[in-house]
Amino acid sequence: MKAIYTTIAVLLLFKAQTQSTYIADSLVGVKQFSKAIDEYNKIIANKNRATAIDLANAYLRKGVCYFESGNTNAALQSYFDALPLFEKLGTAERMAATYSNIANAYYKKSDAELASKYWELSYNFANQLKDSVRLFKLIIEQGLHLFNSGKVN
Repeated sequence: MKAIYTTIAVLLLFKAQTQSTYIADSLVGVKQFSKAIDEYNKIIANKNRATAIDLANAYLRKGVCYFESGNTNAALQSYFDALPLFEKLGTAERMAATYSNIANAYYKKSDAELASKYWELSYNFANQLKDSVRLFKLIIEQGLHLFNSGKVN
């Protein structure tokens, strides 16, 4: 009987955690970034209850919210918080996405050298995945940034 109650408790916690993720993601969809950040912070605050991927995604998505709100430094911190979690999970797709987001944040801060470093890392992960769509996006993204900064004619 105790095992049944334990299972029910775990399922209820998982459901609550999943609901926070859905709520936060929905708020991002309607550009209510500060409210979404609050929801992601709830997931992060309850990290012992969250799955590893939900926790890593909460950091990543929180970074996106900060970036979209114009807070590049906070975005970078969130992206860097997500990286070791994604590394531990071995999720190359998420590593590629996170490195791309870091590159874009450094580009926004006018640090082309660091932006190029992180685009390269993102490219390497996307290449491992044989993800031609992501590779194409990265090449176009980096090319546009180089063109806009006057480094390429």
